[in-house]
Amino acid sequence: MPLAKRARNGGGQYASAGRHKRAFRATSRLRKSAVPARFGTSKSVYRSSKLFSKRSQNVAETKLKALRNVNNYMPSLMDARAGENIYGTVMVVGTTPPGISSYPHDDLGGVHIAPGTGKSERIGQSVYLQRTTQSFAIETTTETGNAPLMEFRCIHVKARRATAPSGSYSIPWTDLFLDQAGASYGLSNGFMYTMDYFMSMINLDRWVVYKDDKFILSTPDQPSNAAYSGKYPCKKEYRLFHPLYAKTKMSDSTNEPIDIDSTFYVITLAREVGGNTLEPKNWNVSSRGTTSYKDI
Repeated sequence: MPLAKRARNGGGQYASAGRHKRAFRATSRLRKSAVPARFGTSKSVYRSSKLFSKRSQNVAETKLKALRNVNNYMPSLMDARAGENIYGTVMVVGTTPPGISSYPHDDLGGVHIAPGTGKSERIGQSVYLQRTTQSFAIETTTETGNAPLMEFRCIHVKARRATAPSGSYSIPWTDLFLDQAGASYGLSNGFMYTMDYFMSMINLDRWVVYKDDKFILSTPDQPSNAAYSGKYPCKKEYRLFHPLYAKTKMSDSTNEPIDIDSTFYVITLAREVGGNTLEPKNWNVSSRGTTSYKDI
């Protein structure tokens, strides 16, 4: 646009763009200098504390805490209705929540950090938990006779604490799924069919879902079966990440985090493809993993 015409129009779109840029810079400066809502201290103290925390992260020592090793963990009967048995495994990574001792599960730990000077021990009371990395494998075992294919559903979830009623805690045995009417049910319902556990959606109001995967595995002795196609493998492996990324204080009595939720569930369910004449329990799971944290 010619300069004379631009001047007559007062700058037009160029002047408007300039005003928007200046407003954006002012808003950005305000956003950077703002302190969190209801923060009961001065802005200068907050800035100094934030700067010290950022600098200390660079010199803090990163340590690893191992999960408990799992070798060939066999599935348990999760639910049964009219001869339809569903088998599965539930691995609890992190802190074991209250009220699940009566349900079949395996505690892997990963956040039980004792005080001390060892490679996996903490010096102070506070640590910065980063994430738990877990290598997880599902493997079928030899089954005599006519061995059908097995369908698996692998679910990796964490309870959504913000929407849970006061004083309650979600566990997968009570409210993991939603039925067609929108009502919640869990792994020990007693009124659902096997296909319900494989086709129902997860209750997203109560759970954060990191993985929900379905696949088919065969058994090692299936070449003797007339229906064997050689298409499906006998083993499935995953690399799972359980995000934490929070500074927390550790309990002096249990050596667990006391102010964050560090509980994750890795659930594996199995059913026979084409029917339930045989129980789908000829498989196992194995696991290895570590939790990384900064000793601050």
